[in-house]
Amino acid sequence: MVPGVELPDPRADYRQAARAGQYKVSALALYQEDGNYLPFAGVTEVQRDKGSVHVTGCCIGGVPVERVVVTIPAGKRAFFFDSVKTADRVAGLCRAGAGLDG
Repeated sequence: MVPGVELPDPRADYRQAARAGQYKVSALALYQEDGNYLPFAGVTEVQRDKGSVHVTGCCIGGVPVERVVVTIPAGKRAFFFDSVKTADRVAGLCRAGAGLDG
């Protein structure tokens, strides 16, 4: 997801990553089910907020979700989670991995 920023061994990192909603997350990256990954070293900003996703035939078209929005050189990317706890954990790992935690 971030051209020019890659993990030395993403397969090994993926194997030790923990489930976080529909994603897997390690100290170095967030992995999507399609095999793409976001290396935290390429992230320049991390934000936490609430959003909604469109669901046909339910809830007047939208379901509230927790979001982690990251800024990378190509722009902003949003990742959706069902719980505040999971979103906060992923945001914290992302900030730490990017060196943004202080």
